[in-house]
Amino acid sequence: MSFVNIEQAEFWSQVAPTWLEQEEQLEMAAGLPGQQAMDRLKLLPGQRVLDLGCGSGRTTLELASAVGPSGRVVGLDIAAEMLTRAQKRAAQAGAGNIKFLHADVQVHDFGTDRFDAAYSRFGVMFFADPAAAFGNVRRALRPGGALSFVCWQSVFDNEWMLIPGAAVASVTGSLPPMPGPAEPGPFSLADPGRVRAVLDAAGFGSVAFRSHCDPRGPDLRGCCSQHASRRRPRGAPRSRPADP
Repeated sequence: MSFVNIEQAEFWSQVAPTWLEQEEQLEMAAGLPGQQAMDRLKLLPGQRVLDLGCGSGRTTLELASAVGPSGRVVGLDIAAEMLTRAQKRAAQAGAGNIKFLHADVQVHDFGTDRFDAAYSRFGVMFFADPAAAFGNVRRALRPGGALSFVCWQSVFDNEWMLIPGAAVASVTGSLPPMPGPAEPGPFSLADPGRVRAVLDAAGFGSVAFRSHCDPRGPDLRGCCSQHASRRRPRGAPRSRPADP
């Protein structure tokens, strides 16, 4: 097991218990935009899918349902605590076409041309080296395979984050520290221009964005996300590899 994104691995290991306690509330904000991003993949029975930053496995189960018993979904997360919940959830559902990995997307060997699609619901903003991570995902996709993910728009578009920060500033005289625009964090992919540049560097083809704003977001303060989808350019046909 190899990890290079150590800081984020340690962070998510620390926050996982609280995250899991609040899972139902978080689902209220993440569910709809996540489903819209998943729908863009137009998955078919028998396909193989990567679920990047799968967390507690909710999206992995949804993907597994879409590809059916003849398909296969590999869910991976950098936090082992999240995967414990995910494995329990999959076992309770009797899902036999799912595999979970405790792995770092930037360096894990997924193989080449193994998957038809890759998906993430708010799981790809925390890469220390996003070009390396997305490049690794691209290599795992077959030619013509699709990537679809949902990430947050800017903090100024997300009142649920802006209001607590402003409250802190009113007391302390300064805003809480936030990661820089190129550093791992919830808003690292808020700029579509940066998303396009990162995916270009990773070797993906055509890109499409779609914005989503929900005034019923966390605590009724509204949340705004965006979907990005790309396809790996088609190349010479290759034989299909064995299951990962």
